[in-house]
Amino acid sequence: RFGSCITKVRWCGVEMVAIDRRLDALTSELTARERAVLWLRAWRQGEKVDERVVRFCPPQDKPEMHRICAAVEHASDEARGLLIILLEWMANAELEFHLVRIARAYGAYVESLEAVAKKPVPPLPAPWDTSRAVPIGWGRLIQHEERRTPKDWEQFRRYSLASVEEALALRWWDVLSMESVFDDIEAAIGEPLMHQESAALLDGLRDAIFKLAEEVSIFDEEFSLTGASGDHIDTLRLAVDWDAIRGTPKEKHAREWMHEKQRQELETWEREQSEELRNRSGVR
Repeated sequence: RFGSCITKVRWCGVEMVAIDRRLDALTSELTARERAVLWLRAWRQGEKVDERVVRFCPPQDKPEMHRICAAVEHASDEARGLLIILLEWMANAELEFHLVRIARAYGAYVESLEAVAKKPVPPLPAPWDTSRAVPIGWGRLIQHEERRTPKDWEQFRRYSLASVEEALALRWWDVLSMESVFDDIEAAIGEPLMHQESAALLDGLRDAIFKLAEEVSIFDEEFSLTGASGDHIDTLRLAVDWDAIRGTPKEKHAREWMHEKQRQELETWEREQSEELRNRSGVR
């Protein structure tokens, strides 16, 4: 009817009014927050999202749903970028520890030669300035002036070991900080939501720290990993949209435009998803 600008269309086998179709579902058994959790659950596992999660989302709920999804996705992406850098720094610490082992092995070798020869072995050339000359592109560089030029190779070994221990402590703080951020996201949303790729990188960093820390403890029995510092926690927290993640769900409304059978089937599915989400998170 051109007079009122209303036309009838067929959608999903049901004849309906175009204006009603454009208004879409005005309410749902699922809140915007619950829809976001369903979307994020599939995204986290690299799976295809059930099209009904987005297709039947009421228009007034879509901004909230998209904001929650974007907040968690952004936090996970930020963590992934950070972890790529931290893993490379961890590899540098691992390489430096190899130098510690070489220096220790060389010292033991010299002692055995001197024990046989009954005289000192000619020493190696004196150590050189071992401080970093390459600018750091991210983070801040910690320099110890007293360690720039060791007086001998035994002191070089001790300084290098201390540097490895500092690197381990810093990376452990990074791991604890990141876990704390995503623990808080999980507490707010109701389930773990770090993307599986980021989670795999975090597991890899944690495992590498434990492995190297175990080897370092053989050289230094007093060494141990310590707790996280506040500075490290704030680094990732600043990238998280906590208002979106901790927001409150909006009210629900009814769907009068849908065919009765179709509406019942959809609301049954939504109710099942809603109950399953609440059972997981313990929310009643």
